Amino acid sequence: MRQILFILILSLVLGDLIAQPFALSLNNVDGSPYTCNSLEDLGTYKRLRVMATQNSSDGRWELPQICSFPGNVWRPYTDAEATAIPFNVAIPPTPSTYGALWNSNNGGVPGRLSPVTNGNYYTFNVQNITCNSGICNSPFIGVLETPYLPVTFPAVSQMPFSDAVGDNVPVTITVASSSAPIENVFLRYTINDYVNTTIVPVIFSGTTGIATIPGFPLGTVVRYYIYSTNKSQSLIESEVASYGEIVHDMSTLEWNINLGSNYTYTVLDITPITIQYLKGSKKAGFNELSWKLECSNVDAVALALERSSDGINYSSIYAVNADPSRCLQPFYFKDGNFKDGINYYRLKIHNTEGEAKHSNVVALVNNMNSFEIINSGYSISNKNIYTIEISATSSMNILIELLDLSGKRLERINTRLNIGTNKINIPTVSMASGIYCLAVRSNYGDLKTLKILKQ
Repeated sequence: MRQILFILILSLVLGDLIAQPFALSLNNVDGSPYTCNSLEDLGTYKRLRVMATQNSSDGRWELPQICSFPGNVWRPYTDAEATAIPFNVAIPPTPSTYGALWNSNNGGVPGRLSPVTNGNYYTFNVQNITCNSGICNSPFIGVLETPYLPVTFPAVSQMPFSDAVGDNVPVTITVASSSAPIENVFLRYTINDYVNTTIVPVIFSGTTGIATIPGFPLGTVVRYYIYSTNKSQSLIESEVASYGEIVHDMSTLEWNINLGSNYTYTVLDITPITIQYLKGSKKAGFNELSWKLECSNVDAVALALERSSDGINYSSIYAVNADPSRCLQPFYFKDGNFKDGINYYRLKIHNTEGEAKHSNVVALVNNMNSFEIINSGYSISNKNIYTIEISATSSMNILIELLDLSGKRLERINTRLNIGTNKINIPTVSMASGIYCLAVRSNYGDLKTLKILKQ
């Protein structure tokens, strides 16, 4: 009797474990007419991406337990068949709708898709679910339509130091030059283990993007990762308010986490040193750097001025130990050994315990008749003005063009750069939310481009 009871309990447990949608079945999308493939398990949700091989207004979908019928399946009830599932929104498992609803023994009917386009990609996201005594929940799903194959993120070059209390933490995301992102990219962070989360847009200049996590009190554990989506921040946040945090999974095209877990750091009070500023300017024959520190309540501080030619790998070019009285005075350094091209500078500060932090980065261009976009973004006070900062090695004329993703020109500005740093404001009040391209060309033939995300 005990053995029979054990077998019965084991069968119930195993039944609950396998009673999940492990496959996606499609008609008139990526095969003629039927395909069924296993979903990729990503932890909290499953995913499968397909490329449509036909134009079709008669696409069908369902989520079987396995690619074998009849059997348990997640799909709409009969009275919802006439309604096509929309793309690019989170789909809750509301009864009697076109959602993915639990149907035992092949109940319900396949759901309809909105019209699919030959060559477009469709990313199906499915929430992992639970079952109890043979009765299973219904999952959230999302179907994301893109006219391109979404890119991956081969490098997230943040190794978070123990953050000083109240300091912001910049996170740098780098993608391969052949696959710069054209979708929206967000950093998603949490301070309560993903009970609640916040997303921050990653702003790219070329193939490098930066997002900033705000400062938190001493002892706070911060976790985060990066994900891309074709949905806007406002849409995602409105859906989260309605449905909860699962919306982020249902909105994801690709993500980057740290070897199977989230990036994590703990806020510690590592140093009472404040970097008031780091500035740089191009002089005749050298680059001049100046900075000011505030380092009271410490016996000494070791600082190094570092230089980089790629903005990633830095080496020290000047080092000094300063006591509190020296910290009261500004520092200056003349760099006469700069490299051709862009030179990036930053300060690295060590306190007496050996813990370190970095300053902002200053970029100076040292090519004759060249320029570089060194900073860009929206003003905090005016979300309809996009500002770019350009460093120029000589006076030159430039043409600025603002384009949408189809190549249509929305704005054209002719202006002149002076030697050094130039700020240019670009009006975007008439632009709808979305992704745009900014192209800057000089009369010497140099061309620089960057992506603008309009909220």
